[in-house]
Amino acid sequence: VLTFAAGLAHEVATPLGVIGMRAEQLEAHAEEDRDRRAARAVSEQVLRIRESMQRFLAIARGGAPLRERFAAREVITDAVARVQHRFERAGVTLRTVLLDDLPRLHGDARLLEHALSNLLVNACDASPAGAEVVLTTSAGANELTIEVCDRGGGMDPAQAARAVEPFVSTKPEGEGFGLGLAIASEVVRMHRGRLGLDPRVGGGTRAVLRLPAEETDVPAPTSPAAQPDPAGR
Repeated sequence: VLTFAAGLAHEVATPLGVIGMRAEQLEAHAEEDRDRRAARAVSEQVLRIRESMQRFLAIARGGAPLRERFAAREVITDAVARVQHRFERAGVTLRTVLLDDLPRLHGDARLLEHALSNLLVNACDASPAGAEVVLTTSAGANELTIEVCDRGGGMDPAQAARAVEPFVSTKPEGEGFGLGLAIASEVVRMHRGRLGLDPRVGGGTRAVLRLPAEETDVPAPTSPAAQPDPAGR
């Protein structure tokens, strides 16, 4: 698998370099600001792909992911922005419900963004046009939970258990490689987290990602004696 991945990265590098070079030329010669922004966006995505390939290859060779401190909100908003066009093209709504005070995480922000993007893309692909995918967050004792819920065809418990295995896909033949959830699961495991898939009542799937996080400052609950009297006394 490592040899295959290295060969694929080598083959992708050349056309990716051409795309990046052309994007830079388009940005330099664009007359409209909108065209410059579009070309710059292509250049940025080329750079992102290169970084992702280098990190995955380094890990495949036995390296460890980065151990940086970063804001969870950054990872979530970047992942949402990364897949938003996919939802728009499919006619599926992506709604996010985030805590105001999201904790900080430790690890490789770009790898976690990639993992979350895979969960969102899977939810989008499973959803019919007009449906809604909801991303929510919650925080407990030194743990951040991210849930991605869809109303697609769903899967039974046996399918959910096997979905994170490599080359196992619930998509029609030719529409998936069966690697998205496997990669997401491995990235989460590297960060000492857990990824679970559960069928939803009424149809659909709930993907739950749990990650170790820094403790946030949660206000202490008000004691009953100190609460105001409903009657105003």
